[in-house]
Amino acid sequence: MSKTSNGSPATAAIKAATNPMVSPLLTDLYQFTMAYAYWKAGKHQERAVFDLYFRKSPFGGEYTVFGGLEECIRFIANFKFKEEDISFLRSVMPTCEDAFFDYLRKVDCSDVEVYAISEGSVVFPKVPLMIVKGPVAVVQLLETPFVNLVNYASLVTTNAARHRFVAGKSKTLLEFGLRRAQGPDGGISASKYCYVGGFDATSNVAAGKLFNIPLRGTHSHAFVSSFMSPDEIVDKALQSRDGSRTCKDFVNLVQAWLSKLQRTDSLRGIFGETNQSELAAFISYALAFPSGFLALVDTYDVMRSGIPNFCAVALALNELGYKASGIRLDSGDLAYLSVQVRKFFCAVEKEIGVPGFSRTFITASNDLNEETLDHLNKQGHEVDAYGIGTYLVTCYSQAALGCVFKLVEINSQPRIKLSEDVSKVSIPCKKRCFRLYGKEGYALVDIMTGENEPPPKIGERILCRHPFNESKRAYVVPQNVEELMKCYWAGKSDSLRGIFGETNQSELAAFISYALAFPSGFLALVDTYDVMRSGIPNFCAVALALNELGYKASGIRLDSGDLAYLSVQVRKFFCAVEKEIGVPGFSRTFITASNDLNEETLDHLNKQGHEVDAYGIGTYLVTCYSQAALGCVFKLVEINSQPRIKLSEDVSKVSIPCKKRCFRLYGKEGYALVDIMTGENEPPPKIGERILCRHPFNESKRAYVVPQNVEELMKCYWAGKSGKLREELPPLKKIRDRCMQQLEQMRPDHMRRLNPTPYKVSVSAKLYDFIHFLWLNEAPVGELQ
Repeated sequence: MSKTSNGSPATAAIKAATNPMVSPLLTDLYQFTMAYAYWKAGKHQERAVFDLYFRKSPFGGEYTVFGGLEECIRFIANFKFKEEDISFLRSVMPTCEDAFFDYLRKVDCSDVEVYAISEGSVVFPKVPLMIVKGPVAVVQLLETPFVNLVNYASLVTTNAARHRFVAGKSKTLLEFGLRRAQGPDGGISASKYCYVGGFDATSNVAAGKLFNIPLRGTHSHAFVSSFMSPDEIVDKALQSRDGSRTCKDFVNLVQAWLSKLQRTDSLRGIFGETNQSELAAFISYALAFPSGFLALVDTYDVMRSGIPNFCAVALALNELGYKASGIRLDSGDLAYLSVQVRKFFCAVEKEIGVPGFSRTFITASNDLNEETLDHLNKQGHEVDAYGIGTYLVTCYSQAALGCVFKLVEINSQPRIKLSEDVSKVSIPCKKRCFRLYGKEGYALVDIMTGENEPPPKIGERILCRHPFNESKRAYVVPQNVEELMKCYWAGKSDSLRGIFGETNQSELAAFISYALAFPSGFLALVDTYDVMRSGIPNFCAVALALNELGYKASGIRLDSGDLAYLSVQVRKFFCAVEKEIGVPGFSRTFITASNDLNEETLDHLNKQGHEVDAYGIGTYLVTCYSQAALGCVFKLVEINSQPRIKLSEDVSKVSIPCKKRCFRLYGKEGYALVDIMTGENEPPPKIGERILCRHPFNESKRAYVVPQNVEELMKCYWAGKSGKLREELPPLKKIRDRCMQQLEQMRPDHMRRLNPTPYKVSVSAKLYDFIHFLWLNEAPVGELQ
């Protein structure tokens, strides 16, 4: 990531936040009442440092992926009160002096600095995602919008990453969550951050336009059931892919292929007469999208109609030089159906002799989630892609992340927030954050140090300590050290750059219609009626007809049923088609699975065994169904260079005071070992130098780490008038690439779905001592009588 210096183009060049509702008024009333109280007391210009972090990783896991930074920078780059904003604030704060509103008119973020971990990074509890420095009244006004912009973004990115981990690298993941998302704002955000988290495409057209995310979609059951018979199709002509000839009656070609499928040895008895309305729909869709024919094959019967109809259309397209995109299963036993569909495709490839037909893409949908994917994996399936919606975008199992925004320093004085709950004790002072990597290249630990501490060094042993548990400590010898925090905002000095028996005939009619519309993109939803009895045969008929015309069907989508089983069955069907018909490659016709997929579903699919090539995932992805929010907080950690701490009965809510640096220490294997926070002025961890990493609150949690690599996590993304260099915001593709890279640098035991090993987040020994000194200093001493 390149850095830019002050004096660069004006901040006005930075686009406003994607959502126009993100304005200075998008905050809680108490931010304005505090701002007025600061102003009234003459403290509003005091320099404060706040940490934005979360206390616990979502979904019962041990990692989170950071999202939302770009929107935060866009927000502060355009932070300015309009006259109507001032008028409204006067009406709700009628007792405030006029001079305060004159002050608000002049407020912007030119004197604010924002340091943050790169968006798309794997992050851990307590390590600041963002460090915000500036006039205390102004920074306080940023708390609510920053937490709002980071909370859901990080939560849904994490949910998407978990789905990707369960699905595996080879599967296509499709986000289908718009209709189930929490309003249009949630839908747009979900599509963006699911893409960052590893999804390949979205069905959300607006998000595709806004963020240049690849768009994918097929057709619905309604489209299939809207046809009654192939006789409805008026324009039956389809030009071959190379333009050398025109098939005047594509419907007849598809029906010829369907008849041929019915006569093949290996497919005889699997299906009889397919649903002609489904066939008509497939043909119609293939005519419309011959190069992108992907059929929903479960409207009537997947194997008895949907798949044969799809194959007939795909083979007809193949004859004309097109390749069907695949099928989609949206109901039923996705694992079983995908296997049966794959068998059908293999049979088609063998019988018809269409190379590659056996690998026709199988997509599964139908309320998939993380658990469903897990089950599919356990069952064994042939799904190539998953379409996931509700459980993805709503974060169904956990609705919030829980970010906080805590003061850690004011006027260069570290501040700490104490609590009876040690998890809520803040880590004071401005910090640096480093990630230490081990020999295998995995991240070992994230460590925070004071701002002026020397950073960890590669090959030098460093003691990493839990911030609060004295016994949790370890020496780390990092093989690589990454400084996590970078400057992303430096006020007016910089600009944001680089932003980033018989098949169902109505189903057949629908498939035909769709194939006529999209002969090059015919992908059929094959579970409208019966996947194996109708959807898959109908799809195959259409696909074979398309194949005859030189088109290749895109595949099928399974949106119900046992996705693992169905995908395997569909693959078998495709293989049979390839064998019987002799269409090379038909056995690999793409199988997409949807049907409310989520992380668990993908895991189950993997364990079951399946033939799904792509997953269409929506609800569980973008809503983060199992955990609806991450839980970021925005805590004051310093004001006027004075560290501040927030205490709590719950130690997990005690803030870590002062402006900090955050580092990730890596071991010999290249994995992250520990994240460590240090005071802003502590020397950073060094590669190869042993450093003591301590739990912030647990004395017994400590370890020496000798990092093989040290990464400083926190970077300056907004530097106000400070004159400091700041980081340029990368484009979305680079953020996504970083997310993928970061996930690969985590040890597998941290990433596993069940009982993941907790990742170590620590503080330096010096910061640990300071936290506890400040804690004792701030906590009142009780008196017993």
